[in-house]
Amino acid sequence: MIIELLKGTVVNTVLSSNRTIGSGGLGSCTWTVPYNQMVGSDYRIRITSTNNPEFADTSDVPFSISAGAPITVAAPNGGERWKQGSTQMLRWNYTGDPGSAVKIEMIKGSVGKGIAPDTPLGSNGSGSFNFTFPFSTPLGSDYQIRVTSTSNATNNDTSDAPFTLIPPITIVSPNGGEDWQQGTPQMIRWNYIGSPGPTVKIEALKGDVVLAVISPGAPVGTGGSGSLNLTLPINAPVGTDYRIRVSSTSNSVYSDTSDAPFIISANTSSSISVVSPNGGENWVQGSNQTIWWTYTGNPGSLVKIEALRNSTVLAVIAPAASIGSGGSGFLQPHFPLQHTARFRVPDPGEQHQQPGLDRYEQCSVHHHPGNHRSNSQRRREVPPRIQPFHELEIYRQSRVYGEY
Repeated sequence: MIIELLKGTVVNTVLSSNRTIGSGGLGSCTWTVPYNQMVGSDYRIRITSTNNPEFADTSDVPFSISAGAPITVAAPNGGERWKQGSTQMLRWNYTGDPGSAVKIEMIKGSVGKGIAPDTPLGSNGSGSFNFTFPFSTPLGSDYQIRVTSTSNATNNDTSDAPFTLIPPITIVSPNGGEDWQQGTPQMIRWNYIGSPGPTVKIEALKGDVVLAVISPGAPVGTGGSGSLNLTLPINAPVGTDYRIRVSSTSNSVYSDTSDAPFIISANTSSSISVVSPNGGENWVQGSNQTIWWTYTGNPGSLVKIEALRNSTVLAVIAPAASIGSGGSGFLQPHFPLQHTARFRVPDPGEQHQQPGLDRYEQCSVHHHPGNHRSNSQRRREVPPRIQPFHELEIYRQSRVYGEY
């Protein structure tokens, strides 16, 4: 098949001289209208069989070719994220004859700054210019590129939407939306270009406040990327407003913070449960008793044990006892002469449980003149607006967040 473009009755261009006819009674041909194609409203297409010229047809009525935009910015055209210090290709297309050269400007908001005052237009309908963004270029999400003919200022175009200029070091993870549980292993990752120096400082932010310096000088990485493995402290405060900041220790230009907050949630794989006393026991004043508990997961290596009277802490029995081994632990304290004591234990990471999910248990120890015998009293109650506890409170020994 021969495919021709006619302007009026004259052949303007042979689009294809040996096109296959197609299949199933249907054929097609794709044609890109040249950037400098003459405008007009009298164009037609003629298709002729190369085997038998009697098989030919021409468009029933003319169609038009109109002038396109003289210059159209192709990149950046909105949504790009380019680093300070990076080299990027600015690209544009053109139609007709907008002139031999163009001026390129970078616009931030409504303010323009010249990048190239006179660079060649390009060839065959497209042009490009490589530009390295200085490290001193302000960060922002309101940048655009404008390309203008140097011989006809009306021939110009600007990026359809803004692009963003980001730091030369950027956090990959956590960068917003992640949910990390207390006590779990995690990886902080970042990318970089250029020479940020050998080390970076990594900080944990809660809201706008630095909660901890995770590492004052972690290796920056190799090949443009770096990472740091850490285990979140089991007692890290739960929250939805955490971010990570990574900064070069030698070049202040290299600094980035998570784009959006991530979550630290309660550890659901660790728990502590009191075995004894768990309600109804009758312990003699001054006697030695054994407090038993079991645990799962990794609630920490140390526990704090407190005695409560009603809802008030009566005494700290052990500020830092060993958690135990093999899933259980115990302590043998000496109980002084007291009348009523109660013990409690919350699950690790438990913050605000619904009231009434468990019951208080109380055991009483009484001193009786004469025979020194002990009577027991057991009372059950569901306390309103108080988190559920068993009788013994065993806390993981606190660690400073950020000490890994």
